Amino acid sequence: MTRDEQQERIELWQAQLRGWVLKLNQMLKDQNWRGMGPLSKEIARQLPELARYPEIREACPRELTYLRQLHRQAHQYLSSRSQELERAMEHLRHNREGIKAYQEAQWL
Repeated sequence: MTRDEQQERIELWQAQLRGWVLKLNQMLKDQNWRGMGPLSKEIARQLPELARYPEIREACPRELTYLRQLHRQAHQYLSSRSQELERAMEHLRHNREGIKAYQEAQWL
């Protein structure tokens, strides 16, 4: 790979990283859970690949670090959101069971 090709490759990855940082940061601010999931999965799939190239790590340390932090934060938000939904579903199940028991008791 020539030096120009290598530089072009680095610039493409820098642009990709910056795009992801901007998108993920905005999604976190907006709490866009639906958009965040697929983007986080794509980032999680690509980060190990990117980290293997020393020239990219050297050229983009700030972007990679920031992206990892945002990705970790998005994962934490999505995990806590999932736990909230699980608790809400559990409450609904208990309420349904309580209503059913009450209705059955009324028929006796």
